[in-house]
Amino acid sequence: MPVAPPISMERMPVHKIANPGNHAEARARFYNSGNGFDTELPAVPASDFTKEAHEALSARSSDGTASRFINCDSSAALGCAFPATSPFILARYAVVFTDESLSCDDADQYIVYVIKGAGKSTLSTGEEFTLKTGDILVACDITGFEAYDREMVLWCVSRSPLNRCLAVSENHRDPRFLPVFYPATVTEEELSIVLAAPRSPGTSGRALLFSSVPEEHLHAVTPALTLSLNTLFPGERQRSHRHNATAVTLVIAGHECSTEIDGVPVPWSPWATLVTPPGSLHGHINNGDELARFLIVQDGALHYCARTMDLRHGE
Repeated sequence: MPVAPPISMERMPVHKIANPGNHAEARARFYNSGNGFDTELPAVPASDFTKEAHEALSARSSDGTASRFINCDSSAALGCAFPATSPFILARYAVVFTDESLSCDDADQYIVYVIKGAGKSTLSTGEEFTLKTGDILVACDITGFEAYDREMVLWCVSRSPLNRCLAVSENHRDPRFLPVFYPATVTEEELSIVLAAPRSPGTSGRALLFSSVPEEHLHAVTPALTLSLNTLFPGERQRSHRHNATAVTLVIAGHECSTEIDGVPVPWSPWATLVTPPGSLHGHINNGDELARFLIVQDGALHYCARTMDLRHGE
């Protein structure tokens, strides 16, 4: 009787312990160098969350609408079991009405940008921060938001999907998670310095990068995320580039602007959230007559720490 040829490494199924002695051994699995490196996960989609932005900015308490979060959610496309804008980032709009309080449903460290209105944020420590349009707060354990005007609209970004994936939580007592506040007036002063300074031909755009004392070595704002306020002058086109970090972008100002991702233009809409997939060749274009402004969060701190950012220009 002919002997069946041996199964190649590439075609081998996953191996288990045949007669496990306990539950821990029963959970063991084995692959090999032929079948162990072919993991295929859904790609990060280039996304445009214009509908979510419109919903947040058009909400009115007079319509009986309650204060709420509006997720920029790509979990279905990513195959995630929890809300996610990218594998490591969750961007959300928060709508808060007067006489209501919006409670955070997790203890994650948030980057909070005030799109509209004014109010306050309260932390679990009892510390409070007054928030005005253009302010940025980076804080952990935010227990809730309250609005002073008729409504306050926020853009909130966290590494919630990464925390859910690793089953970890953040500790507000850790110095890396102490709150950091960037008033809008100071941000404007710092940005004006950047816009007035000469730049070398190799510099990609004119951007203000935010950082904090514990993350200064990575030029980051949290242990996982980087934050920058980017600009483009009228008629300017950013030099095309690629990097391994996913970019989640909030459109702040700009008329007739777009982001080109692998040759496909994505037109901007007011306050939309855009996702640029990792490794894609992309750049921003301003065909309008006003300064374009856009806030970008990346999982860049993780890549800087791992030495895997690999920023390259495309031309």
